[in-house]
Amino acid sequence: MKTDNIVFIFDFDGVIVDSVEALYNIYLDFLIEFGVKGNKEEFTLLNGPTIPEIVTFLKNKHSIDENRESLLEIYYKKLSSIYNKVKLNNGIEEILRLLKCKNIKIALASSSKKDKINSLLKKFELKHYFDFVVTGDDVKKAKPSPEIFNAVKKTYPKHEYYVIEDSENGLQSAMNAGMYTIFLNPENNATKKEVTYEISSLHQIDNIVKEISLNCFTISKANKISLKVVKHKFNINESQKQTIEKLWNDELKTKQLFNGNIVSYLSHKKKHGILNIECFVTEYKYFFAQLKKPELNLNIAPIGVSGIIIDEYNNTILAIRQNVTEYEGYYELIPAGSIETSKRKNDVILFQEQLAEEYKEETQTSTDNIKSIKPYCLIFDKTHGVYDICSKIYINGPASDIIESKQNDEYKNIKIMGLKKAYNKIQDSNCVPTSIIILNNLSL
Repeated sequence: MKTDNIVFIFDFDGVIVDSVEALYNIYLDFLIEFGVKGNKEEFTLLNGPTIPEIVTFLKNKHSIDENRESLLEIYYKKLSSIYNKVKLNNGIEEILRLLKCKNIKIALASSSKKDKINSLLKKFELKHYFDFVVTGDDVKKAKPSPEIFNAVKKTYPKHEYYVIEDSENGLQSAMNAGMYTIFLNPENNATKKEVTYEISSLHQIDNIVKEISLNCFTISKANKISLKVVKHKFNINESQKQTIEKLWNDELKTKQLFNGNIVSYLSHKKKHGILNIECFVTEYKYFFAQLKKPELNLNIAPIGVSGIIIDEYNNTILAIRQNVTEYEGYYELIPAGSIETSKRKNDVILFQEQLAEEYKEETQTSTDNIKSIKPYCLIFDKTHGVYDICSKIYINGPASDIIESKQNDEYKNIKIMGLKKAYNKIQDSNCVPTSIIILNNLSL
């Protein structure tokens, strides 16, 4: 996927520079002058608004008698001292360089004052990285209003936008602007926001850029995943039916095809740590027709299963795909496959049973040595319009015990290697995108 239609938008305080703790102390010190004791909860609430808005809020909330202009002067004076001492956040320069190399536009959107931002960008020699800068001086409404991010959209229309924020107000502002959100959360603070990504360090943006380049995305992470069939009205008009039948029958003249049922994605929602995925059952020939003629707009997105085998020595298994129509000659983690609709109990799809079946077929061994299967993420291959529920398959003993051959009907050059070595291998070789994202999502 091309990356020249992508914009990464950075907040300043807490993202570019490590200033949040110092700003908290300024807030506390300011209130102490007027006999008021501040707290973390109130400070968090004020992470996003401009300084004039913060001062107005504190004056009204705590009934401070001083006039607003005097209070602003006091607050700004305290701020001037901390900006002389702040340091860059770890990893920011490396990430900015990476984005530049990928031809990704870089913007800065902060409620802080323009002169302070420009001064620090000059001091740290970062200004040349940013294609666009918008500050609290440039907008009428601060975060969580989307105005500051809409200014970026106006400058770069018809782009995809990824916002790196460390505050609830900032995240809400980006969501209000309809942008993807990356929550920088090194202290693992709880949030009620449904963010696109959550990272503990800026270095992890590297993996997000890889997902964008591969056009294959982590939709959600969860230790518990359920897959449920729901009623879905599948409206196909007569013209579409005729087109589907013609495409299918034309293909049957040259190939053997089987029109079985497939499981298609409908929606997902994460609640109380459980990722609930809703799906519907349809015929394969409809998906086939959609592949041949996307303008049919059938909105079918098959759901499959992918796993990563992890033995007691932290080894996994990679192999090269063969005898397939897609990704022939590419490395892939074993096992992976589509979901059979027979793997079902009432309206619940037993995707873990399906993965165990794929394990049995692709390793050509029993499932008896599987210790546990633990789901951990949902991935979407946007290029092929396919979802995968991804799981860790923990096995007893070494992986070498389950591999009797270096080749089978589906794979050749089957390799056993440590997780870190496998991670490095996929960086240097042609590898199925879903397998790359699976490894990227592991904490190695």
